Amino acid sequence: MPLAGRTGEVCWPDAYELSTGAADDLARATDIARDMITRFGMDEGLGYIAFEAQRPRFLDTPELAHGGCRVAESTQARIDQAIRDIVMGVFERAYRILDINRAVLERCARELLARETLDESDIRQLTQGLVRN
Repeated sequence: MPLAGRTGEVCWPDAYELSTGAADDLARATDIARDMITRFGMDEGLGYIAFEAQRPRFLDTPELAHGGCRVAESTQARIDQAIRDIVMGVFERAYRILDINRAVLERCARELLARETLDESDIRQLTQGLVRN
């Protein structure tokens, strides 16, 4: 889950400050959301349209460095909002999952600190009662 680190920082503000450690998580989540909107046409409001071609995987060309999305300014604003909506929706879902399961996660953290390692059977036992969504 790309936003788990930042979500944990927000969910437990007494234990963590917002950090730069979540930068990669945020970039990955944003890239996935951007692809959903601009490449895969996954926003009904914008229509089932691919606004950009697949980005080069080997050598980036300068005109495609920022996705190569050439659209009107108003359309770009709608694309940006759709990306923001997806990322914030995922963040809110992750926050709810962490918040609902706070006791389970804190139990796991205590055990991990006490034992230093947990194997699969330990984690299965500790996460009984975990609410998945």
